[in-house]
Amino acid sequence: MKSKLYFLAFFFSLTSYTFSQQIDQSVLSAGGDISKTSNVTLEWTLGELAIETAVGFDKIYTQGFHQPFLISKLKIKSEPVSGYKVTIYPNPVISIVNINIQSPVDNKVYLKLQDLKGQIVYNISTYSKLSSVSIDMRTFASGVYFLTVTSASGNTIGTYKIVKAS
Repeated sequence: MKSKLYFLAFFFSLTSYTFSQQIDQSVLSAGGDISKTSNVTLEWTLGELAIETAVGFDKIYTQGFHQPFLISKLKIKSEPVSGYKVTIYPNPVISIVNINIQSPVDNKVYLKLQDLKGQIVYNISTYSKLSSVSIDMRTFASGVYFLTVTSASGNTIGTYKIVKAS
């Protein structure tokens, strides 16, 4: 009986030694590349089999084989003008986002929607007393956008983050 136990112990130790695997960070894909500038590094792969994206209140999580280390810091410096109330819904948005602006007096306000690269993708002016603006975002790519609401005098009323989900 003891000889069988010794034999099994020896057999399992031998098989675990001969068939052990090593886990390393590598990607098997159909294609990919790395591009670097002084400020930005872009790594991409093509042909990944399992990718899923989850959008949270202030974060976007992507699941897949290629997981780069990403640190992104964007500080929006604006001092809101008092007396205005801006409501944006639904956020995250899939098709149409509604923006309601309320103020005690009827002033002209400017709405500017920018993507993460800073490109203006939507620009409109309206009046603030009881204004409601709807933006059709179905043609926009999924991602994060920033809506800046500015008064006619050029003061920033507020900058708001809008997440476009797919």
